[in-house]
Amino acid sequence: MTNAGTNHHVLWAKFDNLWEPYPLLAHLLDTATAATCLFNHWLRKGLRDRLSTELGPDVEKILGFVAGIHDLGKANPYFQAQRKNKKEEWLTLRDAIQKAGFPLSNGTSAFFEETKEKRRHENITLSILGWEITQLLQVKDVWPQLAVIGHHGIFSTPRFLSDEDDLEDIEDIFDDNGWSPTHELLVSSLLQAVGLEKQPEISHISPASAILISGLVVLADRIASQSEMAADGLQALQKEELFFHQPEKWIANRKAFCREIIENTVGTYHPWESEAAGIRAVLGDYEPRFTQKAALNAGDGLFNVMETTGAGKTEAALLRHVKRKERLLFFLPTQATTNAIMERIGKIFDGTPNVASLAHGLAVTEDFYAHPVVPAQGSSDDANYKDNGGLYPTEFVRSAGTPRLLAPVCVGTIDQALLGALPSKFNHLRLLALANAHVVVDEVHTMDQYQSELMSGLLEWWSATDTPVTLLTATMPAWQREKFHLSYTGKEPHFKGVFPSLEDWSTPSKNTETSQENIPTEAFTIPISIDKIAHNEIVDSHVQWVIEQRKLFPQARIGVICNTVGRAQSIAEALSHESPIVLHSRMTAGHRKEAATKLERAIGKKGTANATLVIGTQAIEASLDIDLDLLRTELCPAPSLIQRAGRLWRRLDPQRKVRVPGMAGKELTIVVMDSPSSEQTLPYLRSQLYRVESWLKQRDRIEFPSDIQDFIDATTPGLQELFLRVSLPEDCGSAEERETLDDDYLDEVAAHVIKQRQAGTSRIDFAKHGKPRQVLAPDCVVEDFLQITSANNPEERATRLIDYPTLSAILCDPTGTIPGAWTDSVEKLIAISAKDRESLRRALRASISIPDSKKFLPITSRKIPLSEAKNLLSGYSAVHIQPDEYDLQSGLKGT
Repeated sequence: MTNAGTNHHVLWAKFDNLWEPYPLLAHLLDTATAATCLFNHWLRKGLRDRLSTELGPDVEKILGFVAGIHDLGKANPYFQAQRKNKKEEWLTLRDAIQKAGFPLSNGTSAFFEETKEKRRHENITLSILGWEITQLLQVKDVWPQLAVIGHHGIFSTPRFLSDEDDLEDIEDIFDDNGWSPTHELLVSSLLQAVGLEKQPEISHISPASAILISGLVVLADRIASQSEMAADGLQALQKEELFFHQPEKWIANRKAFCREIIENTVGTYHPWESEAAGIRAVLGDYEPRFTQKAALNAGDGLFNVMETTGAGKTEAALLRHVKRKERLLFFLPTQATTNAIMERIGKIFDGTPNVASLAHGLAVTEDFYAHPVVPAQGSSDDANYKDNGGLYPTEFVRSAGTPRLLAPVCVGTIDQALLGALPSKFNHLRLLALANAHVVVDEVHTMDQYQSELMSGLLEWWSATDTPVTLLTATMPAWQREKFHLSYTGKEPHFKGVFPSLEDWSTPSKNTETSQENIPTEAFTIPISIDKIAHNEIVDSHVQWVIEQRKLFPQARIGVICNTVGRAQSIAEALSHESPIVLHSRMTAGHRKEAATKLERAIGKKGTANATLVIGTQAIEASLDIDLDLLRTELCPAPSLIQRAGRLWRRLDPQRKVRVPGMAGKELTIVVMDSPSSEQTLPYLRSQLYRVESWLKQRDRIEFPSDIQDFIDATTPGLQELFLRVSLPEDCGSAEERETLDDDYLDEVAAHVIKQRQAGTSRIDFAKHGKPRQVLAPDCVVEDFLQITSANNPEERATRLIDYPTLSAILCDPTGTIPGAWTDSVEKLIAISAKDRESLRRALRASISIPDSKKFLPITSRKIPLSEAKNLLSGYSAVHIQPDEYDLQSGLKGT
């Protein structure tokens, strides 16, 4: 046993996909290397400066040591033995370890087998180092312990680490069986490699930095654990290009290859050749508009853009990014908007070899992930060779979840960001990714009270890390703006929001007042006509309106936007002779994508189609860049109504006078339900629609932009305003009607309270004003810090509060008649490998959400759970569908 310390090379850390075990010390040194490379080449400058300020001039050395030491606890008899593995290579490995002087008998392993806590090697790392961690210690004093314990995803305080008897038993096992000298050698080798003479004294750092470092350790471990990294290390050791007795040379010799691994996994951001090139990529030959010019000069804080639809807000955000030269995270409300923006951003980044990712639940079905894994390769011997392949995915960022957020360019649904505000495993890695970028959030107004509460938490995180954020919205209710402003700046706004305007918000660390600038906008008017229709006559009225408009304007692009799928389907069926393009949520993903693509090609930015009829639901209002000549919409909340109106006369089109001769300007027809019940107005509350109707019926037109902010604030009050019932006029009708509205307002208040309370109790308390347990507070204790990765149930990880239950289904149709449906057997669905991306793409094209209601019971009763699937299909059920249950034009029908 006396030779155990010098025989440390037999102790292993990795054995998967390798021809022989990778030594533990090699992995520790590789992880230290990865941490320093990530710090220098992947972290944005603002975070590097932050950590350098808090950790001092030895920041790289300290980060390298903390990251490298994470797996020291693998040097224990229980982990090294891996007795459950009976394969021949493991028998041989165990024999070699014991011959080298490391006993692996059941007796030496018994202590570690007593509890799950003692089996975790990260916990053993702390016991070897003598690092204390209890719930009442302050984070600033034990951040290295948290980084080590959290590298497998969960922060915890193992009880045995506070038990003197247990700690003595561990020490005796290691001392009596020759393990302690090896621990000392591993620690000293790591210290020598990073350039430290002794273990660094703990610098007090902020909890925000503790989260960042914990996330960095996770990522460094993942980079060092790539099979290519270990394989290259084994070859270098065998060729005597690396030596364990020269650890000080290890990091220097491995940096170049480690950077290649980083580039081929998460990637590093590659800006355009120059700012001028970036601006040209965004704008082409166009001159920047007012907002776009302002974006080029925006500060480092939050840039809030409230401007009309189609005014170039997306380009403004990207122009701001041209100046920033750092990673880009671009979040949108829906999968459809995400896919569309990904195409636009892909074209803008053409000419830059950036790893990119598309992040949403059905991203694997999108064409982007069918691209090659690496960009086109040329000859590196050619001095003029430069890879200009544009955005491309790597295998690493193809993985679902957090890895996609690590890419230099990521476009995703807002849900991917909001998850950071909720406790979950590896959330510190997600929070690192969210802070290590310029973050753009589009269509902010689509977030309800629940999502806004989660976003408020994220803004607290972005404020603490001085993360640059750009918010884009056509409208922003006063209550939402006030909530977000307080979260990011720490202050109430000292002036009201104005539409359209630009605002610069700064974090408390900058201590700069918010500035606001009006956006010069050409005023225009939308005449409105209100048709008050009984609920049971709405479908017929829509159909008749389309028929009348088609007679007047045979070549017109006509649109009808409904509030429910059922009405949209009924209208489409009645007007099937028009071959309408139908778009809503009750279609398979493949069918919906086909419809959206067809629609954008017909009447999108470059579309030239005439005589087009579009029928849809909320899916149209914010997801598609389409241009309609005539539009009839059902009454909806003000932000949605403005978005829907934004599909009218979206562009200057010389052909419009041919399609709708005699029309001088856009006109909007709004259908208002006559005396509806509360059920009939769903998915909206009756009180919401009442306020919108009350505002509209006082005028015959909407003036842009002068009416917009008042329209939004008057009809979209926050909870406090609802309590005061400021929007309830005294002359609303009879006493009975007033009583009904009183009840409606109470229902709306209850709905607001439920959403805010659910989000407030579920989300992490980062820096919520007036509440205890603030994770980002300077005196935060470990007990409160643990909430970052602790979630008690799936409901606490929901980014959307679902009001109506649905079944996530894969529609199966062996006949191949139904668009997007799965044509093979259920057994083949279950058997799909997680690595078989093409089969997964094909399966998810058949995905659909089916309402869990009586109407669809004959269909949902045939569900076959796919829980045995070894991939993301495990959350779905297969449902065999009959051809007469699915309309080829308008989607799934109920009974």
